[in-house]
Amino acid sequence: MTAGATSAEPRYRLLFAIPFRAAMTPRETRALRSGLDLFLSFQDRDAAWGRQANGFARLDFSSGLLLVPGGDEDEWVLECRSYGAPSAAIAHRWEVEAASVLRDIDPGVAIPARPVPAGTV
Repeated sequence: MTAGATSAEPRYRLLFAIPFRAAMTPRETRALRSGLDLFLSFQDRDAAWGRQANGFARLDFSSGLLLVPGGDEDEWVLECRSYGAPSAAIAHRWEVEAASVLRDIDPGVAIPARPVPAGTV
C-alpha cells in the first residue's frame, strides 16, 4: 500500500450482529432508545454511499452498537463493533442484553445461549 492510501478493510471487529424486523413505530423506537440507549436518526434510511447507521450506542471506550438497515424496508441489523478487545464474557453479556430488548420488538429474535468454556465438552 502506498503512503496516504487507506485499506478498504474495516479496522473494527464485528463482535455480533442480530437481524430483526421492525416497522420502527414510536413504540419500537422508544424500546430501542430506553432499552439500549440508542441515539436514533431515520432521516435517510439508506445513504447514497452505502449502509449508513441509523442508530448508535456506546458500550465502552472502544465498542458500540450500530443499527443498520437490512434488505427490506422493515429489516434491520444491530451490530456490535469494537476497535478494542473486550472479553468474551463481556461481549456475550452485551449480546444477551441487546437480544432481550430486540425480542420485545421482534419475537423471532433468539437469546444467545451461554458459551461453553473451552475444554468442558
